[in-house]
Order: sequence, then structure tokens, then C-alpha cells
Amino acid sequence: EVTDYLDNYRINDAVKKTYEFFWHIFCDWYIEIVKNDFTQNKAKILLLCLVSSLKLIHPVMPFITEEIFQMLNEKFLLLKDDNIVKSRWPDKINMNRSQDGAEGIESLVDLVKGIRNLKVDLGIAPAKKVKALIRVDNDKKIILDRNIEWVVRLSNLEEVEFRSTLSKVLFKNDYLDLDFVFDDFDVGSYISSLRNKIGGLEAFLDKSSRKLKNESFLSKASRETIDKEKEKYESGLTTISRLKKLRDALSG
Repeated sequence: EVTDYLDNYRINDAVKKTYEFFWHIFCDWYIEIVKNDFTQNKAKILLLCLVSSLKLIHPVMPFITEEIFQMLNEKFLLLKDDNIVKSRWPDKINMNRSQDGAEGIESLVDLVKGIRNLKVDLGIAPAKKVKALIRVDNDKKIILDRNIEWVVRLSNLEEVEFRSTLSKVLFKNDYLDLDFVFDDFDVGSYISSLRNKIGGLEAFLDKSSRKLKNESFLSKASRETIDKEKEKYESGLTTISRLKKLRDALSG
């Protein structure tokens, strides 16, 4: 995708795509996930991804990428080239992988994000460990069993207990359902607080929606300002949907 963007002089899209992969997928998730059961093969994949990413970043950040490339090349003898600017541009790598396995990992990443959001929404400190109850079909439990260590670590859970049924569902995706075990949690007062948060968000969304429909704003504001307002609006929609589902789950 980045190569295609560059070939068509869509520099901004190329930089955005590279940033999204390098920061939000490779750094945020892959490096953290492989800390459990780290192997030589995983180390090779890490280095391959890092060097390929440096090459993608090099056209817009030449000096720091060259510096890092030289450090890696000296330590690991990764390439025959003396510098990154003369090295081979990354090629697409075709991999044999299970679609179900890939979707399973994406669902577990979604689970970790969901647990982190739940802690924020419930006023639980991120560092506080909680017990999670999970309902998952047997055919999908295999992938969760294989990856449970990093799920627990990145979610900062105390433990995970599997149940065939749950009394309430605080989070769900196409893969599993989840509930928390609470100590000294006043559900009534929280639901009241949650309604106030939802009311505040609805007021914000109404204001933002009117702003995005205002011809004067759209004609005078820069594209960057309009895009930021759209992002805030979309983020607000996502948050309010999540809070309403949480309110309904606790009310039931």
C-alpha cells in the first residue's frame, strides 16, 4: 500500500499508512505480544519488520532511519548494503496463515482494548487487577488458551475464569463475552454517574453535528480543522455507544 501511494505521489497517505502500521500495530501490539514465549524465529520477524519499516520511513525521515539502520547492520549483519538509501526496497511477503487464526488474534487484541476501556468507564485504576469471567465457544477457546498469558498481562487481569454462561455481559465481540467480578462496587451510583456522562456526550455530539453541517464553518475552516472535528465526532459516537451498552448491561 505504501509503495502504491508513493508511486502515485500520495505522500501524505504513504506516511499515514506507515505510521499506523509501525506505531499502532508493530510497536503497540506485536512487540508486546511476543514477549511471552519469545523465540529465535520471533526475533527474526521483529528485525525484518523493523528494517522494512525503516526503509518505508526513510524517504521522509532519512537521518534517524539511517542512523538506526547502521546500528542494526553493525550488530546483526542484516544486509550487504552499507547504507539504507542504496538498499533494496521492501517486497510484499506472501504468508501461509489461517484466516480463523488471524481473526482470533484480532479479536483478542479487541478484547484487551475492551478491558482497558471498561476499567476507564468503571473508574477502575489501570494498574488495579480484576478477575474476568469469559464465555467462549469450545472451537474458539483453543486460540485463547494459546495466547492467554499476553492477554492477561496486557489487560492487567488478576485471573481469568471460563464460564458456560454469564449473569451479565460487560463486553462482547464475535469471539467471546466478558464480565468482571467486582468487590465493593456500588452499581446504582455508577449507573447514575454513567447517565450523566452519556448526557454530556450527547450534548457534545449535538453541538459537533451542527458545526459540521454549518456552511460557514465548512467554507472557512481548513481541511485539517474539519477533519479533526469529524474525528472528534466519530470518537464521541463510539464512546457513547460503548457507555450505553455498559449502562444497559449493569441495569439488567
